[in-house]
Amino acid sequence: MNRPGSSESRSPTSDVWDHYWLGVKSTIATNFHVDMLAHLNRTVDVKGRRVLDIGGAGSVSRDLARAGAAVCLIDFSGVATRAARNLASEVAFDVVQGDARELPFFSESFDIVLHQGFLEHFVKPANLLQEQHRVLRTGGFLLVDAPQRFNWYAVEKRIEMKRGTWPYGWETDFTYHGLCRLLRDTGFVPIYAYGRGYHPPIIRALRNLRRIEKRIGHQVLPSRIWDCYDALWSHFETGAGGWYSLVNLGVIAKKLT
Repeated sequence: MNRPGSSESRSPTSDVWDHYWLGVKSTIATNFHVDMLAHLNRTVDVKGRRVLDIGGAGSVSRDLARAGAAVCLIDFSGVATRAARNLASEVAFDVVQGDARELPFFSESFDIVLHQGFLEHFVKPANLLQEQHRVLRTGGFLLVDAPQRFNWYAVEKRIEMKRGTWPYGWETDFTYHGLCRLLRDTGFVPIYAYGRGYHPPIIRALRNLRRIEKRIGHQVLPSRIWDCYDALWSHFETGAGGWYSLVNLGVIAKKLT
């Protein structure tokens, strides 16, 4: 699967991201990505598909592998890849330490490529998407999940960046139309979009009321009420309201040629 002449460890690791993953290693297996994968499952059945998971410490890859996908994770942080290999002991998936700017894989190696919290850290994201286009087979799917521009969290982030207190290096954010245009310019056709992530915390708590009910094991409202509740939130998240107000924006696109 590696491109000829490449090396899995060719790219140097980043001190910033090693430090980050060391700081969150105790919570790597949390379910922050569950909503993202739920949206992916609405679009494509991952079972039996070859999936490239770019960036992270394995929780996304683990859940995709549990769903029957053949998964490979790539990250340039040694801390992240070591954590991912620990999770890979629960359910098998491949882990590669390498540089996503020059993916060490043959062209058209994967059916699905996805990443969350990744694209915003690059000044020239088109270069990353072009490389992802190369390794994705014709007819395959790309999921990009990145920060959305118009929300209070993005404002707080920009204030911290201006002060020099933002700990995650370069980071930008995207509008729905801007991200779709970027995908089209790099050879993809957007087919589905969603917003996810609520800020401030009181809004996040409201969105997750049903999950809280399930966690405490006590049903407060009838199931038909919760079904309507979930349907309304889902309608909001997959329309313009979610695309232009929530913390993260996700776009699923297809490679046609």
